[in-house]
Amino acid sequence: MDTESSSSIPVSGELTSHLGWFIGLGFALIILGILAVLVPLVATFAVTLLIGILFLVGGIMMIVRAIWHREHTFVTDIIIGVIYGIAGLLLLAHPLRGALTLALLLTAFFFVAGIFKIIHAIRMRRASGWGWLLFSGILSLLLGVLLFLGMPLTAFWAPGLIVGIDLMFTGWSLLMVSWAVRSHMTKGETFCIWGRCYAT
Repeated sequence: MDTESSSSIPVSGELTSHLGWFIGLGFALIILGILAVLVPLVATFAVTLLIGILFLVGGIMMIVRAIWHREHTFVTDIIIGVIYGIAGLLLLAHPLRGALTLALLLTAFFFVAGIFKIIHAIRMRRASGWGWLLFSGILSLLLGVLLFLGMPLTAFWAPGLIVGIDLMFTGWSLLMVSWAVRSHMTKGETFCIWGRCYAT
């Protein structure tokens, strides 16, 4: 018996349940991606407003927590909370200006996300379907470059379009990996994913 077989983990019902969630998440991401591509300007504003809401709520929660607990970091927590709250209010009050800031943040995000996707794809290269994750990572890097080169003129519609495209390919990569794993499970084959090998 080889090392891979001897160190394999038996497939459990929990893994099967998680696999179903991954497939559902893949379909959901594809649908959201298609909607964002069809109306990129709306998607850009939606993402900007969502981030504004998250910043505002996060700032309020940080201020409330600082007042409630009164720790030695009280002043620092209050200042950070106020900054978060102001940033959220500015994004909500001026979504057009916020779109440019969002474009810069998305550029950094796609670079980082692309690198991590590529690293994860290389780590699970023995599993079927890993190439789709690698492709998704490379695509994220390219989208980051295109967004950076197109600023500032494309900042208002590009974030929504790019987020949509990335959502579609991320969802597709999840589906391909999940279906590959399900195929191995159906055939009773040992398969590896995320650095672990499973025996069916």
